Amino acid sequence: MKQTFFLALIALSGFAQAQDHGELIDKVAAVVGNKTILYSDIEAQSLQQAAGAAVSDDIRCTVIETLLFQKLLVNQAEIDSVEVLESDVQAAIASRLDYFMSMLGSEEAFIEYYGKSIAEWKEEFHDPIEEQLISDKMQRELMGQVNATPAEVTELYNSISPDSLPLIGEQVHYSQIMIKPELSDEEKEKTRSKLDSIRTVCDKKRGVSMLIEANKWSEDPGSASKGGCYPMQQRGSFVPEYEAAVFETDEDEFSQVFETVYGFHFVYVKKKVGNMYESCHILMSPKVSIADLENAKNELDGISNMITKREINFPQAVSKYSTDENTKNQEGRVINPASGGTGHEIAQLQDPKLFLALNSLEEGGISTPVELTQADGSSAWAILRLDKRVPAHTANLKEDYLIFKTQAEAIKRNDDLDRWVSKKLNSTFVRLDEEYRGCDYTFKWKEAGQASSLNK
Repeated sequence: MKQTFFLALIALSGFAQAQDHGELIDKVAAVVGNKTILYSDIEAQSLQQAAGAAVSDDIRCTVIETLLFQKLLVNQAEIDSVEVLESDVQAAIASRLDYFMSMLGSEEAFIEYYGKSIAEWKEEFHDPIEEQLISDKMQRELMGQVNATPAEVTELYNSISPDSLPLIGEQVHYSQIMIKPELSDEEKEKTRSKLDSIRTVCDKKRGVSMLIEANKWSEDPGSASKGGCYPMQQRGSFVPEYEAAVFETDEDEFSQVFETVYGFHFVYVKKKVGNMYESCHILMSPKVSIADLENAKNELDGISNMITKREINFPQAVSKYSTDENTKNQEGRVINPASGGTGHEIAQLQDPKLFLALNSLEEGGISTPVELTQADGSSAWAILRLDKRVPAHTANLKEDYLIFKTQAEAIKRNDDLDRWVSKKLNSTFVRLDEEYRGCDYTFKWKEAGQASSLNK
């Protein structure tokens, strides 16, 4: 596995090198519009696709068509002035860097193996990653919104052999009344004061104090074990408040404590060069007090009693008491973000407390207050109503209409995109190296526009 990764990394790190006799082993393999594809691009992605096995002709042909398609999208994006934010590019670069470093074990091992600094690596990969994001955005714009009619959904369902219909696990449909206590000004001030005292210690002691204090206190998982430090970044990589603190603070100095959506921070500025900067920080997030959480639980106990005594019904209680904006205006119904419907496979529920509470209810039953963990790690209390339980079954049109509707719309989007590609190839200049003209492509790249061999 690691050997494959290393091979891919070598290919990605700069395939264009001279052989022993000075012969260049990288060259242009294809051109789409004014965009080029290099042999190194093909080899790098082919190694990744092979996942340790030998790179076959089929793999290379699949990769080259994928790259041709990407270049066609990027070429069109340039014509249509489709762009992406620099902050999105930097986030994607950071994500890929984290993956590579996890494979190698550390930043030091990565730098030693790669032979370049983190900043140099980021600069090298900036344009390819930006191009990938642009092609993705262009594809989304081309595919747009589609809506499958009931007739189209039914046609898709009828086209599937009964033996090929998927098995759907047991599902639950449920609603909730949630109360998430707001952070008090007292808790915010307590966190700010604590962080300010840590900042004072770091500022006075300097040396290894930032490393020790960040490891001890910082709640940023990406930097806490590294003294709170991030390597050289380009402006636009982090939230505006963070970067405002960086550029308002001199090198080798500590900022005052400031607030972002993540909590409170202070930053130590190691270096600034133009719009680039290297910094360290400590993050602490204020927490809802135990007393406020207990009050939320007690309030839900009272609401549950009112519902049981029929003093108020569940939808009315949602509207009056729930603080969850995602469900408050839909009578408490919880949407499954993966499907867009209200069905949730019970085995896939992430929070064990949610699973246990729903699994013990009969249809129409209401739970006692349950403490649930939110996506941001905070806690909230809720009472749950099991609206419907659907046993495991073979997918059918009556119970799983939304699944087939989603699939029908995906097919329509892909068909629309295929038509766009076929139409674009009639007016887009494409040149393809002779080595890749023998592939059995989905689209007519070899006949596109003024297509010809690069080597003729």
